[in-house]
Amino acid sequence: MGLRALGRLQAFQTRLHDQALARLPRLQALPGVHILHDGPAASGTWPSFLMLCPDAAAAERILHTWWGAGAGVSRMFAHALTDYDYLRPWLSWRATPAARDLAARLVVISNSHWLDDARFEGLHAGLRAALLRAG
Repeated sequence: MGLRALGRLQAFQTRLHDQALARLPRLQALPGVHILHDGPAASGTWPSFLMLCPDAAAAERILHTWWGAGAGVSRMFAHALTDYDYLRPWLSWRATPAARDLAARLVVISNSHWLDDARFEGLHAGLRAALLRAG
């Protein structure tokens, strides 16, 4: 099964890449966000977008509305690694304010082919509204 699917992989990756490049400017234009993306000499496969929100409250507003709505919006990290007690034996504990900030502000947005253009437009409008709405 995997061998048969391998023949479709390049076309699938190209489609996701092209879809991402079309959607990237729209996401980058959202107020106050930073979309993590490829460097100048790189070309990723773009299964999702990583959107750094201006603050944790904006990320929470987005997640409150869109997590579980079937639009492919989720968190990348629930917490910074040092905040998981079960990992403490393997980590040297120290304050990690930047990691906590990243975990609180980073939102994942799917670039799946299931998120068609019409659903993406609805999501984009919802993201914009959540970002413009103050706490």
